[in-house]
Amino acid sequence: PPQSLLAIKEKLVQVLTAYRLRNGEDVAAFSIRQVIESAYPNIEVTEVIASRSPVVGSESMPLAVAFEEIASFASARIDVVNA
Repeated sequence: PPQSLLAIKEKLVQVLTAYRLRNGEDVAAFSIRQVIESAYPNIEVTEVIASRSPVVGSESMPLAVAFEEIASFASARIDVVNA
């Protein structure tokens, strides 16, 4: 059976937190897909939507990060949904 949405979210947060992005490193859909699909080969990521806090709304991927910025991820702000 496929993993639960909570398990997928926890794995994503674990990997993204352990691998701290560098200054100016964009958040790419490929990176998100790679984390999930490597951990769970029976799952296919079909869409990744991102936004910058505190901005409301989504942005196209990759999510651009300026050189003086470092992207961070919070579990409370990540949603994993089943299409």
